[in-house]
Amino acid sequence: MRKMDDLIPLSITPFVPGDAFDIEVRPEQAAVCDHPDFADLLCDYLRDGAAYTARDGKRIVFCGGVYVTAPRTGRVWFLACKQAREYWREIYFYAADYLDAHFFDNTLECIEATVQADWLAAQQFVERRLYFKLTGLLLGYGLDGSDHLLYRRVA
Repeated sequence: MRKMDDLIPLSITPFVPGDAFDIEVRPEQAAVCDHPDFADLLCDYLRDGAAYTARDGKRIVFCGGVYVTAPRTGRVWFLACKQAREYWREIYFYAADYLDAHFFDNTLECIEATVQADWLAAQQFVERRLYFKLTGLLLGYGLDGSDHLLYRRVA
């Protein structure tokens, strides 16, 4: 069981689309957030899933959720602030608990994640911290035309 000792307290609230535009995202995610279709994509995510925003009192640290892509299958989406490295333990704690909750309540059997193919730190996070397994390459998948890696985690 993960411990909350020494974690920076974060306020977790239901995500609203405006949160995605209030977060100062990491450079790796800026092109996606600036894309004209980004707002519509977020609305699709919310229609088919649940999402949350984490704040430290001063700023939004991260937004993310899981939306349903097929029966008993969901896909993770996640936006991190520029200062995300300061919060890596908190992000891990909340993300891991959120994913576990989807498995334990039997709503999903498989959760997928996509990560930009050139973003090594995010790849390591989903593999080493959240226990996803690499399953494929999605050429031109990103809104900005970037290649992504596809990961899966099965209950």
